[in-house]
Amino acid sequence: MNHYNFLKQSVLNFRYQFRYKDTLDIHEDGNNSYNKFLIYSNKQNLRYELGFFHDELFVYAPIYQPSYPVFRLMNDEFWKKMLSLNEFAHLKFFQNSANDYIKNKFNRKVATSPIFELIKNFVLVEEYNSYNVDMGGFDITFHQEKPESELMNDVINALNVVYFLNNELAKKCTKQFISKNYLNGYMSE
Repeated sequence: MNHYNFLKQSVLNFRYQFRYKDTLDIHEDGNNSYNKFLIYSNKQNLRYELGFFHDELFVYAPIYQPSYPVFRLMNDEFWKKMLSLNEFAHLKFFQNSANDYIKNKFNRKVATSPIFELIKNFVLVEEYNSYNVDMGGFDITFHQEKPESELMNDVINALNVVYFLNNELAKKCTKQFISKNYLNGYMSE
């Protein structure tokens, strides 16, 4: 499999099938050790990455900021969608909290479930911070023993799922911000 052609075709197919009200800017970013494509969501102000690193196919998706206060408000469909990534890929949570105390607490015992890692991070941030922090992101790797067409579908599905998750977080954050500011008298009718 030609890595560059596979990535390029995956990104083009993702853009073609994309059904959200958003503009995606796609850029190539290659260096000596790996090729990757950067997909910028103008609406979410996030950069998704799709690439190969040492022959491992990956998608990296940051978590929408400031999402941490609304994780507790997400419905079961959100969590099911996140879990669905494990049906065709390997999902890991990448922790990125800036607070050293949280990092020490968080890294003490690593769990095997990415959702548990995310929730554990949320609880620690909630307990020891009173501000929004970078919650990290999702590292997704793929089972490459599949035929190329199936693998490309898995990549496109993963990109759609992580975009959906961030879109849901963004909607909740916006609703929370508007209702909170409206109730506090910051917004007029």
